[in-house]
Amino acid sequence: MPTRILVIDDDAAAREEVAECLADEGYQILEANSVEPALDIVRNDPEVSIALTDIRMPGKSGLDFAANVRSELQEDRDFELIIMTGHGGSQEAITALRLGALDFIEKPIDPDRLVHVVQRAEELVNLKRARRHYEKGMEADILAKTSEIRGLLRNVETA
Repeated sequence: MPTRILVIDDDAAAREEVAECLADEGYQILEANSVEPALDIVRNDPEVSIALTDIRMPGKSGLDFAANVRSELQEDRDFELIIMTGHGGSQEAITALRLGALDFIEKPIDPDRLVHVVQRAEELVNLKRARRHYEKGMEADILAKTSEIRGLLRNVETA
């Protein structure tokens, strides 16, 4: 199943450029033109694992999206955020990174850099999923062994 990516930008041309570039790489792309529809998509589609958002948009900003999505997502949701902006400011970059963004991409978007950053995000999501799966397996093994030991202890006590 291809990775589902949400692209959020109020500039339709910029949004479509990013979406097309990533679709050409085999990703499944969803689009939103502002923060509220983007939050609805993330809330209702648990398969969305990466979001790219512009910082400056009318109404709520990409930083607002970052803050909201991090506070709303469950701990077991594997999700990475990438910030895009045509207004490169170091303070915005620092704020984005503090809000949990993986990276900060300046516009105009370099397609090679975009693909590289998204591939890195995809790798992180996959590693988080594998780790959680491993931990759940270990937890199940521990519970089974604990139950087995308790049974053996009961047998010893009755003997």
